[in-house]
Amino acid sequence: MRMNVWRNPEINHLVLALSCVSIVALVGAFLIDLAAGIWMLVVCAGFWLVILIFMRIRYQAISNLSYELDRVLHNNFHLPPDEHDEGELSILRSEICKMTITLREQAETLEKDK
Repeated sequence: MRMNVWRNPEINHLVLALSCVSIVALVGAFLIDLAAGIWMLVVCAGFWLVILIFMRIRYQAISNLSYELDRVLHNNFHLPPDEHDEGELSILRSEICKMTITLREQAETLEKDK
């Protein structure tokens, strides 16, 4: 499952804001000096490269979690907790794992009651 990053309005606003800042910085640097403008161009390019790499990594993790949730929903696949990572996605994954365990236990209890 591949997620479309550009459907996220927060990403669009971030890219727009950073683009404006980059353009202003580049114009200002080129107005000061050609060497400063070239230096600022290199810095902005590096900055954008780092942002795009981190954005790709983040959305890949979200896409993987979404794929695993789809497998849980359709194939009764067990979602193991991810105990080695930290951060918001790890917390979300842990909470979803708890929820699937609770739902599975409730389904088993209902089956026994029948």
